[in-house]
Amino acid sequence: RLDNINWDIEQGAITEMIYHAAPDNPPAILYEKIPGYPEGYKALSGMVNSPRRLALTLGFEEPKDVLDVVRAYRDRMKDFELIPPVTVKEGPILENIDRDDDVDLFKFPAPFFHEEDGGRYLGTANLVMTKDTESDWVNHGTYRVQLHDKNTVGMWASPGKHGTQIKEKWFAQGKNCPVLISIGHDPLLHISSGNEVGPGISEFSYAGGHRGKPFEIIESELHKMPIPARGEICLEGEIMLDEKRNEGPFGEWTGYYASAVRMDHLVRIKRVYYRTDPILTTARPGRPPSDYSFAKCVVKAAMIWDQVEKAGLPNVQGVWCMEFGGGRLFNVISIKQSYAGHAKRIGDLARVEVEGRTHPGGGAHGADHRGGEERPRQCRGAHLFEYQRQLNQPHPRAAVLLGHQQRVHALLGQAAPQCQRQVHVAKISQAFHPNPRHINARPLRFIEIAIIEEVGWPDATIQRCPNLLPAHSAAPIKPWHLADGRNGLLTRTSL
Repeated sequence: RLDNINWDIEQGAITEMIYHAAPDNPPAILYEKIPGYPEGYKALSGMVNSPRRLALTLGFEEPKDVLDVVRAYRDRMKDFELIPPVTVKEGPILENIDRDDDVDLFKFPAPFFHEEDGGRYLGTANLVMTKDTESDWVNHGTYRVQLHDKNTVGMWASPGKHGTQIKEKWFAQGKNCPVLISIGHDPLLHISSGNEVGPGISEFSYAGGHRGKPFEIIESELHKMPIPARGEICLEGEIMLDEKRNEGPFGEWTGYYASAVRMDHLVRIKRVYYRTDPILTTARPGRPPSDYSFAKCVVKAAMIWDQVEKAGLPNVQGVWCMEFGGGRLFNVISIKQSYAGHAKRIGDLARVEVEGRTHPGGGAHGADHRGGEERPRQCRGAHLFEYQRQLNQPHPRAAVLLGHQQRVHALLGQAAPQCQRQVHVAKISQAFHPNPRHINARPLRFIEIAIIEEVGWPDATIQRCPNLLPAHSAAPIKPWHLADGRNGLLTRTSL
């Protein structure tokens, strides 16, 4: 618990410093007595960013290590069943309702996370809910939400996301798109919203399946959409077809300001439902480890492991999605070699799983406007060799280098550092768009999967390296430290 920490830069800087100082078992952070706000208004960071908190949220036994959580999630998915939500009439979320002209979004302590952000971001660990025009399906997604003024926000969901697809359906009919934005809720809903759930599947049902009982929902006043009955804060409004405003830039999960300022459809908020003394849930993006990267790594690792085993391939010893790759870009599978081509076959299956569940581009690309022509920024995985510096450390247990070729080498540290062993890789793509004039014609991807052969897990642990990140042309988010060790004197260091 931290009090008297300002929403302007301080919360973002302190969150970053805490998670980089204690990456293996970081605390949750509850910001209280935020200057300028009622004493009961709080902000929460790192809801599920430790093995114990994530296991508790998912209903698992207390884990001894991170792979216990991965195994438990994988085992649950073998016979997982959805549990639909139940509709109720009352709940804590209805303790206060602001309507129309009474809406004032500045009453909530939205953080200004990074000094070059385009504004304060009210929605980071949020649920953005949109209803399909052709069915009863209500999708949840975690899309960034920028605070514009007392009753409007901006929302960025990258192309291909379910929320974007649904919004475009409404726009094609010449209508505004109804939307709910929950900005304080059960951490299990955040996990369900931030990870890939198939089209047509309710994230409420998915979360209910993990909880083992249905979530309670309440119909919203305007659009009869489902509000989490025991949530903290929920906004209701419409994404406007004919009204746009500048959105961004915003420091993203790669550690870079991933996109330039862009004109985007604004959201007009007409209802605000909230508890007395609400808690705003936040997830500050930045160079991993961040306050949500651990949970994403666990879920994705379990999904890959589950799919590989369902395909009937044997002797998988462990799967992990490295935090320094944001839970997306560097994924490792340890196997006990059984036959020639075993590793390559598992790599092919894992690549299909990761590419199928990782949205192309992953919110990591931006536009470069040099010469008046819009081009995506190039993000080449082969240029990430700040990591190479790790090889100079004495006897690293295992370090993996990625290059342009279809293979990589692992340096195994129990022998001499120069002792190399070949590691198969399913795919390394360069992740730039071949046609700069049509940035949505082909998705951006850079997904790397290394398979360590005949090496036990976790004996061949890959060394943590928070510098393995895309080499964007955009400006990096510089790390914070405390000047002279005195509280409150925050300065940036250079990369």
